[in-house]
Amino acid sequence: MATYLELVNKIARRTGWDETTAPSFADPGRPWDVFKDFLNEAKDEIFDELAIRAIEQEFLFRTQAPEEAGTIGMTVNNPIVTGTGTTFLSTHVGNKMLSGGFEGWHRISSFVGATLISLDSRPRATFTGATYSIFEDEYDLDPTARRIISAWIDRPRQDLEFVSEPYWNDRYHEPSTSLGVPREIMLFRSDTTAQIWQAQLRPIPDDIYTIRYKAETRLADLSSATGADFWEIAPEIETFIVDRAVFKALSSSIGDQPDLAITTRADLRDRVDKYRERHSDPTPHRRLRRMGPDELPGPSRPRLDPSRFH
Repeated sequence: MATYLELVNKIARRTGWDETTAPSFADPGRPWDVFKDFLNEAKDEIFDELAIRAIEQEFLFRTQAPEEAGTIGMTVNNPIVTGTGTTFLSTHVGNKMLSGGFEGWHRISSFVGATLISLDSRPRATFTGATYSIFEDEYDLDPTARRIISAWIDRPRQDLEFVSEPYWNDRYHEPSTSLGVPREIMLFRSDTTAQIWQAQLRPIPDDIYTIRYKAETRLADLSSATGADFWEIAPEIETFIVDRAVFKALSSSIGDQPDLAITTRADLRDRVDKYRERHSDPTPHRRLRRMGPDELPGPSRPRLDPSRFH
């Protein structure tokens, strides 16, 4: 296991830099962040060059049970929701609300108290004593998940059907008000972080369900300066990554450069090729080079001598 600080310290020792002598292109307030960037870039390059396969891993998330205690009332053109016997929570901000008092669902925009919240829209008519449901149907998946292979509800197992976004939008173009046991799942990219997948469920979960999913993963980027983030990688792969990161760091700086285990990309490529040879799959699974027409397998054919036609 290689922690963030361990990897950064290895680069610092190899480059001869510390917090006071970090290169000029580093942020003076966070001089180690530039090494983090070099490590993340090197990690992606090494994994691509070694053609390391993605790892299949199982993840889970739990759905939120709807909140339906008490009744609510609203005044026309006013986003304030007044509850009677309700137990609104600050964690409900961002959740959606359904009610017989208005059409479709609306998102909760602010929390005032257990009986007072605001919505992101205004009702067309005044109402009181209406039932309601606060729910969540969109969930963030693990940030390391790259391709989702399968998803299911746990205990008892019930596979979820993947639905493409165009079909989903066509089928659910009207705001859904149906609560029940989820049967379908649609994946989409997060609005805030493009690399993170989100999942939307239909019907809207009517209880707490454990949703498990299998996904292909790659090493996540290091992001913590506390050493809390780490990589579970083989020592040889760690050496490749650190070597490449050091090369990147020194290539981006001006000044004295200490002796390195590698000094050129060609040297690193040679080491990568040797690693691939030692860890390659059996011959039938190796990537074959393109063969010329004279090398194609099959029965031997007599070759014509062009001089015979002159």
